[in-house]
Amino acid sequence: MIKQIKCKDLGFEGCQFRTRGATAEAVLQEIVEHLRAEHDVDVPDADVVLEALLEDGELEVDEEVRPIVQHLFSKLDIELRGKRVLGTGGSGKDVALGGEDDD
Repeated sequence: MIKQIKCKDLGFEGCQFRTRGATAEAVLQEIVEHLRAEHDVDVPDADVVLEALLEDGELEVDEEVRPIVQHLFSKLDIELRGKRVLGTGGSGKDVALGGEDDD
């Protein structure tokens, strides 16, 4: 099944960028590169995101990046069950975006 994502789906309304690929991993790599280059968004490398979700069960991102990462997972149908995407920000506390929170 072909995966695709549009940058405007991530909240960048004026952006026409769209990427498609056979796997979520391929699409994730392209959108991460685009977000960094065109929107100056400090998104972790695609391989870091996938490794954290597959092995550690956690991914820590800046609070401002959390909604973007959450939309990425949703749009690409990346399973979050049992995994956590954590944001750190002004509160100094980790905030779970999706999945189960054991705290």
